[in-house]
Amino acid sequence: MARKVWGIIAVFVIIAGIAWIVFKSYTSGNTVAWKAIPDNAAVIIEINNPKNLIGTLSSGSEIWESLSANSIFLGYKNGFEFIDSLLNITTVDQDLRNNFPAILSYHVNKESKVNILGLINTNDKITIDRLMDLLENRFIVYPLKDVKNAYKLLREESGKELLIGFKSGLIVLTYDKFLFNESIKNISSSGTHFSEQPDFISLRETSGSNVDAHIYLNYEYLGPLLKAYSNVQFTSALTWLEGFAKWTEVDVMIKQNEVLMTGFTTVDSSGNNFLDRISKRDPVQHKVFNIIPFNTNLLLSYGIPEDYQPSTKSELIIKKLKVDPADFFNQINGEVALVSNSSRSSADNHWFIARANNPDKMDQVLRKMAGNSGGKSAGSGKYLYREIKYDKLIPDLFGSSCSIIKNSWYFFIEDFVIFGNSPQSLTNF
Repeated sequence: MARKVWGIIAVFVIIAGIAWIVFKSYTSGNTVAWKAIPDNAAVIIEINNPKNLIGTLSSGSEIWESLSANSIFLGYKNGFEFIDSLLNITTVDQDLRNNFPAILSYHVNKESKVNILGLINTNDKITIDRLMDLLENRFIVYPLKDVKNAYKLLREESGKELLIGFKSGLIVLTYDKFLFNESIKNISSSGTHFSEQPDFISLRETSGSNVDAHIYLNYEYLGPLLKAYSNVQFTSALTWLEGFAKWTEVDVMIKQNEVLMTGFTTVDSSGNNFLDRISKRDPVQHKVFNIIPFNTNLLLSYGIPEDYQPSTKSELIIKKLKVDPADFFNQINGEVALVSNSSRSSADNHWFIARANNPDKMDQVLRKMAGNSGGKSAGSGKYLYREIKYDKLIPDLFGSSCSIIKNSWYFFIEDFVIFGNSPQSLTNF
């Protein structure tokens, strides 16, 4: 799973390189350009040195040859060949051939379709008249009636429409009308943009300077974006991303035959991000590796402190189950884990695991929860499964990163209690 996810992100970097010819005038310090990015950007790619990147990604490089065989990459490559002809470097003046940074942002709409936004800061090097001369030589141009200095571009041979706008010295490019309108509206908005928030400013200041590109990952929207590129059996395993952190910035260095990545992650002030909840905790010895399925493809194993408590749900749990969650936490020997095997498209291939100090005492607490909630049971002997009838008990106890565990069937293996969404889930384990 990790290889697939990072492979997709690597494809994003290469896509940005292909699109560089379009976005050759953007200046990285320009706040207007950043403010034009709608808040629901899942991934933002900023290229520091497009000339060098394009040189590295020449047709003879090993990375280029490898990615050219990837169907996802080819789909975007073909789409950007259309945009590439918009501002081909051979038709613009020498002063626009300077090595300015570039930017792209990726957004998922309500129909789960991925749309891409490009921004060009003209830096007073191009006027609307000059831009129109360039466009009219290459496209059929239709003015947009509802937006000033905005146009729909059409190529007869492809029939595909590209939207382009010119405002406050900024060129906005996208195929999606809603994304286009949101970007234009953002430019003149007086509200506080996500790029103006202290945590994002700090993240940008921490990023490296001598790199080929920066990738900004927004965890609130990253899951839906990756789902659009994942095979259906992997999509449910991506649900936990939303609660993992707030932003990650990745510095990218691209060589002839390798991609190097390193970066930093921030959390928000709510305290509900997974990384924030486990910060400043003492390390624990992880033994869950001894029992998880051999074909596990996602494992999130971490320690919890002795005084751990759910932030807001304790009173509701006590009211419904007649058991204080502290009684359960007191029986955990520091180690918990979220495990997934999404080789099959089913909610029955995800589990939450906790290691017990004393399995018998933990079983007493859980049996009380199950009995008070009117939960069912299934199986027999050491494979007796019990249900705690409480929707989303595990997410309420351990945070939204565990939201894929919606039901609370459980059984024991050695010192571990395993929670799943159904008896079938526990059988699959």
